[in-house]
Amino acid sequence: MFRRILRLAPPPERKRGFWFRGLTGFGLSTMVSLLVAVTIVLSYAHYFIYDPHVTPVQLYHNTWRVAKDNIYDQSKLKDWNAWEHKYDHLIENEDDALRYAQEMISHLNESYTGLLSVSVVERDKERADGHYVGIGVELEDGGAYLKLKRVIEGGPAESAGLLVGDEIIDIDGKNATNWSSGQMIEALKGDEGKTIALTLRRGATVLTASVTRGKVPTPLVTTRQPEPEPTLQPRTAQGTGSNQQTSRIGYLRIDSFGQWSTHEQVRIALEKLSGCDALVIDLRDNPGGFIHEAVRTASLFLDEGVITTTVTRVPDAGYLTTQVTLTRSQLVLKNSYGPVSNLPIPLFSRQPNMRNGRPIVLLVNGNSASAAEMFSAALIDNKVATAIGTTTYGKGIGQTYLPVGNGHKLRITHLKTFTPAGSFLGDAGQTVSNGIKPRIQLEKTGSAAYGTAHDNQFQEAVRFLESQLSKVP
Repeated sequence: MFRRILRLAPPPERKRGFWFRGLTGFGLSTMVSLLVAVTIVLSYAHYFIYDPHVTPVQLYHNTWRVAKDNIYDQSKLKDWNAWEHKYDHLIENEDDALRYAQEMISHLNESYTGLLSVSVVERDKERADGHYVGIGVELEDGGAYLKLKRVIEGGPAESAGLLVGDEIIDIDGKNATNWSSGQMIEALKGDEGKTIALTLRRGATVLTASVTRGKVPTPLVTTRQPEPEPTLQPRTAQGTGSNQQTSRIGYLRIDSFGQWSTHEQVRIALEKLSGCDALVIDLRDNPGGFIHEAVRTASLFLDEGVITTTVTRVPDAGYLTTQVTLTRSQLVLKNSYGPVSNLPIPLFSRQPNMRNGRPIVLLVNGNSASAAEMFSAALIDNKVATAIGTTTYGKGIGQTYLPVGNGHKLRITHLKTFTPAGSFLGDAGQTVSNGIKPRIQLEKTGSAAYGTAHDNQFQEAVRFLESQLSKVP
């Protein structure tokens, strides 16, 4: 938990202000709270920091131990001791260890807990970093040759001059006639810094290009300032019947909270939308992501208030309750553990509130989950946003990755989250799924792209915001 939250602050920021503010601003209570925090951090340190080189049998045993110590619902450990040495005599190599460890973990009956291979861990790290290594294109069928459906802005392909519609007819001397998209993707993959030679057909012209594989950005946040439906009544400027103008409704979509830079992407998007009178924030199909990114993003819309409360399993030592609270100057963790109750740890200077009093609609659906629900609840319970759509997924449980050896990690459910109002949204339907019920419940009709003129949920959001703006003098 602390690893997650402390990653909120850039290292220089923590170094300059954390201890000074704590010792001078909060006195003895903060010092006690810090001691509690240090104790808990130390209990986690050997899990997060140390990823040992182990034998296959040790890899299996480490998985058993980490699961026992860290799973939130300890009742799932029924007969767990029987698994500790069950396969010792059968484990001869790492593949054996992974196979038997997966079988063991499956008996926890915990949907989000699983053993991750090195390749999956690396893939997830790339996603969190917000890039992958490649040339930065998306493909579509063009007949005999695949063609470029999209050239990603800022990627190597764009730098090399490739354009949407270009057909790839040859890669490094290999003719690409009738290749599948899978074959093409494999051919385009490779090490960063390595150059590939492409032969392209652009209309009637055949040309060549050299593209050096590099880091391709994969942003999660998009913005638009779309026009509302023609049937919507424009808002009257200055309260008169003349000089009418349509209010500007800014559209901001967050695909997930799964990158370290999500909050920064939202901040930049809000700067672009600074001239808008109201905002639609689209969280439909947002599966969640990092707790700290949901927290930091929420701070962009709030002056102060509770953002969330988490209850985290402490290895072999009970549970830590942490209320994440926003003040006008910083984020504060109010911790309760054992005899210690509600003692604050100030983290760092908060993000500025960029809402500027504007009305906000959140668009949600049954696939809006986890950190997306945390973010939504923070804005709704603090009365700065209204939700439109369908009931959210209902995932108030969180996971973390813990090393078990040789680069493999155990993803394990070790915390619960609660809304500012104190509601538990559920465990994604394993036993309960409550979800957030929108104030205006509306199913999406048709297949229109999100945020477009024929997206009925988006248009309902526009209508609602226009009505709110019409009440402003």
